[in-house]
Amino acid sequence: MKPLAFFRGKDATRILRRAARCAAAPVSLHYVSEGSEGPAVAGHGGCAACHHVSKQEAGKAACRKSRAAASETAARQGRAIPFVCHMGFSCVSAPALPSTDPGFVLTFGPYCPSESAEHLWDPVREGWERIGGPSQGEPPFTLGDIQLAPPEAPPLIAEWTAESLEQAFGAAHGREIPTRGAGGDADLAGSLDEQGRHAIPEPDPYQARSIAAAFAAGRTGQARQLITAALEETVSGKRVLLAVQHARATALTASVTETAARAGMETEDVALNLEQLPAGLRTCETVREITNAVIRALHPLARPWPRSKRSGEPKLAFLRDLNDFVAARLAEGVTLAEAAGHVGLHPTAITHRLQRKFGLSFSQYVGRLRVGQAKELLRRTELPVREVAVRVGVDDPSNLGKLFRKFEGVSPSEYRKRHGRRP
Repeated sequence: MKPLAFFRGKDATRILRRAARCAAAPVSLHYVSEGSEGPAVAGHGGCAACHHVSKQEAGKAACRKSRAAASETAARQGRAIPFVCHMGFSCVSAPALPSTDPGFVLTFGPYCPSESAEHLWDPVREGWERIGGPSQGEPPFTLGDIQLAPPEAPPLIAEWTAESLEQAFGAAHGREIPTRGAGGDADLAGSLDEQGRHAIPEPDPYQARSIAAAFAAGRTGQARQLITAALEETVSGKRVLLAVQHARATALTASVTETAARAGMETEDVALNLEQLPAGLRTCETVREITNAVIRALHPLARPWPRSKRSGEPKLAFLRDLNDFVAARLAEGVTLAEAAGHVGLHPTAITHRLQRKFGLSFSQYVGRLRVGQAKELLRRTELPVREVAVRVGVDDPSNLGKLFRKFEGVSPSEYRKRHGRRP
């Protein structure tokens, strides 16, 4: 049975219907090749907003463009990738048959990663106007059928759905396709080069989002820490280490630039700097020098955001206050309600803005800050993991282990073993 016939068969239909119900979001499946998305192959569910948008040619084109960009990343990395579409809706892309044909990509969404869909209206109105909708009055649809979902749930459901589809497809062909481990980190065992050394991975999307958010918050020092960590984590033979670090620096800069552009940050100057970065890196021989080159290339992202046409306030101005508040209280613990009270926004507004701009929930945002500080301590000190956990605001070392496995794919002890100071 060919993949196309499988996806239109009863087994795949049952899996997709069940997945849409679990995710409380529509699911569609397309084939993507060389950045071009074909017609829908299968799917289940829908919403009024998407129905109206798809009636307009500009709307259909914008939807395809939003999905294709995320689909390519998901297919390349073999995992679920959250993204925000041109209408400001939260969605997730994931390869449907990652081990067989990564061109088939699932899209879950839209869904609302907050307590109320009301916070979606401003970006929805702007997106509606961009595709030719009337600028006066309300769009001709409601958001009542866009369901609420915890930010972490749809990506996990997307990956579970892909595993279910691969197992069913394998069964239809009389073969078993292995599932990933409980931690979802199939790449750890398979990322060794021919000499048995760990090869350089592609830029971590969470890392790129965190760096872009740090620049948006005016926290260049925080961005520097994250960039340095990414470079110091590069493992290769000594003879090629510098070349690998140069390549990683370029890839990371490009990934941060792409993330910043999707968040609405001005990236024209950064794009010009990115073109010149490889030449500038040739004279860099230390992590410090490479980090400085990356910081110089990305520094335009730290400029003040342009003002919103609606409110007159700088776009995402709250992020600077939020970042300062959370970073200062990381060790003692900070809740979303406390952070919301400090910046003067409803908690759901913070959750949705972080998700829409950077693909991060509040818990992921705080978790990345904690993991970033913990990595620094694990690489540069000999503090016990329990003490490291306390210093970054985690009361139980096992919870720090969960955070590390979520963002880094390894335990804190394994991270230290790979990247800590050598005696």
